Amino acid sequence: MIGRVLMYVVIVVLGIFVLTATFLVDSGGDSTATIGEITVADLLLTPEKYEDREISTRGLLTVDEESEQFFVGGDQLQIRITFEPGGIDEFIDQDVRVIGRLDFDSEGVFIDADLVRPTDVN
Repeated sequence: MIGRVLMYVVIVVLGIFVLTATFLVDSGGDSTATIGEITVADLLLTPEKYEDREISTRGLLTVDEESEQFFVGGDQLQIRITFEPGGIDEFIDQDVRVIGRLDFDSEGVFIDADLVRPTDVN
C-alpha cells in the first residue's frame, strides 16, 4: 500500500516538473522581474536597450490637454506613457513612479504603464 502511494507521489512530482520545464522552454525563460529604476534621460538616450522590458522610472506627471496624452519626466526630458483612461488624472502635476513596458510606435518611445503612483506612497 505504501509503495503504491509513494509511486503516485513520484509520478505527480515528475508531472509537475515536466509541465514547469515545458512552460519555461515555451516562454523562453525570460525573467518577469522589473529592471531597477531607470532615469527618463537614459530611456530616451538608449531606448533600444530597454525595448519590451519591464522598467521603472519616476518624474513629474503632466498631460498635454490638446492630445490628451500623459508624460512623465522633468522640464526638458519627458517620455509619453499610456494608461487606462481616467486612471491617473488625480496624479497630474505630482511626482510619480511609473512601472511598465518600454515600446515604440509611430509617435516614438512610450511606456505602456501597468502602475502609476505618487512617489510618496510605498
